[in-house]
Amino acid sequence: DGKSADWGRISLRNQTNYTLKAERSDLPDQAPLDRLGGSDYAKWRNIFTAAYEYEQWGVQTQVSTYSSALDSRDPQSAPANTVTLPSYSLVNLTGSYRFSKQGVVRVGVNNILDRIAPFSPSLNQFTNTTSGRFAFVSVDYSMK
Repeated sequence: DGKSADWGRISLRNQTNYTLKAERSDLPDQAPLDRLGGSDYAKWRNIFTAAYEYEQWGVQTQVSTYSSALDSRDPQSAPANTVTLPSYSLVNLTGSYRFSKQGVVRVGVNNILDRIAPFSPSLNQFTNTTSGRFAFVSVDYSMK
């Protein structure tokens, strides 16, 4: 019939954040100290997204990676034997169906590999909030 085949659309996106300085003071009259590379401020993080759309269907995966960090809120004065918390990654997967120009249904699983953030022995807590694996369903509809 003369029409070309439509194989859908693939999109790739990468977002890298490299922090140069993270100054903070704990007391109002205290000079700020650079906390970069410690448990509160990792030096870098990366978010990679790959998506495929075909007609009204779509699928997307997102991988978020966080750098390793010293197990100390103040890495500049941390003892030489301070533990290094490992880097880690989280993977999210989402499928979608566009049922009209205004509406889309999404079904997904966040943290599909059920990873948890590294545990900090010095702080007695996890370094970032990670809720474990969970599934979701959402419906978006815009009135135009």
